[in-house]
Amino acid sequence: MNSAADRSVVSSMIQHWQDLLRNGSCVHISGAKTKSALHSIGKENVEICTRSLSGIVTYEPQEFVVTVLAGTRIRDIEQTLAEQGQYLPFDPMLVSQGATIGGCVATNTAGPGRFRYGGIRDFLIGIRFIDGEGNNIHGGGRVVKNAAGFDFPKLMVGSRGRLGLMYELTFKVFPKPQAYGTLIADFAECEPAVQRMTQLAGSPFDIEALDLLVVSGNPPTYKLAIRIGGVESVLQDRMNRIRDGLPKPRCWMKDEDMEFWKNERDLRWAQPNAFIYKLPITPKDVLGLESKLVRSSVQRRYSVGGNVAWIAIDTACAEQEFPVNPSLCVIRPTGTDTESPAADAFSQNAPEGHFARAIKRALDPHSRFL
Repeated sequence: MNSAADRSVVSSMIQHWQDLLRNGSCVHISGAKTKSALHSIGKENVEICTRSLSGIVTYEPQEFVVTVLAGTRIRDIEQTLAEQGQYLPFDPMLVSQGATIGGCVATNTAGPGRFRYGGIRDFLIGIRFIDGEGNNIHGGGRVVKNAAGFDFPKLMVGSRGRLGLMYELTFKVFPKPQAYGTLIADFAECEPAVQRMTQLAGSPFDIEALDLLVVSGNPPTYKLAIRIGGVESVLQDRMNRIRDGLPKPRCWMKDEDMEFWKNERDLRWAQPNAFIYKLPITPKDVLGLESKLVRSSVQRRYSVGGNVAWIAIDTACAEQEFPVNPSLCVIRPTGTDTESPAADAFSQNAPEGHFARAIKRALDPHSRFL
């Protein structure tokens, strides 16, 4: 987005959205709508779609910083970065489905690869957005350093479009590893798999991703997936050091490795007719969850070293199989959409959301963002 014409179009769009908010419209923000459970709009509300707000504003490979518009598809950003041997280390999800970078930030959907370097909050360093009164707000910048004032970039991660309309985002990026390899180890029971996962999470092996997969059966079995990235010439030696502590692991390289993790971050393992939930957990919670789900047909993954659980529940048995907070649902099957916004920490009936509601009153005092 370098031409004067492009900049003029973006300025016009931003001005139009500011006018909508200043005129009292209640709005719902959307992108590619890949997180269907988080996209719901009432009949009297205005939908603001950011997909046309797309493009790379500035990219400085030598500084490892990129600034993009919120509606830019993640795959386009990844392609541009890859040309310079760089990438987004927080591993954004649903890339193949066309997810936008703004939606990724708003829903805080980082994939298994965030295990090594951290999530979106660790890499979003600058943001521009419109608040509920139509004001243009700027937080952070293009330089990785401490700055005075409110840390708006971190605040907007996971805000689900309830605090403001993000239109420009700045990220720090990293050099992309030359090569990757994955070890897959099978376990007949959950406890030894979790023990080994916990040991590896605290090891000095610089693991890129560490996920525990549940294979359906009676009883189920478990697969521990360990991904390593780095210099190709020493990758096999590093994997051999990990292999010694695993029960007959298989080794996947190149296409096998890439396809496996692509399926994981795009949630392709889940049935098409499933409600998909993201649960924040700790590794200590895994055994407790498994004790409840061991005899169920619920599909599940324990990702990021056991700190995130992905639960996929069939439409027909969602309530009976595993009752779960609806606000944790990320994807719902086609035909089950509602006009009600998903309950979250900003909702009036959320007892734990006092602080979140105070922030919303400051940025959106008239509740324009729904």
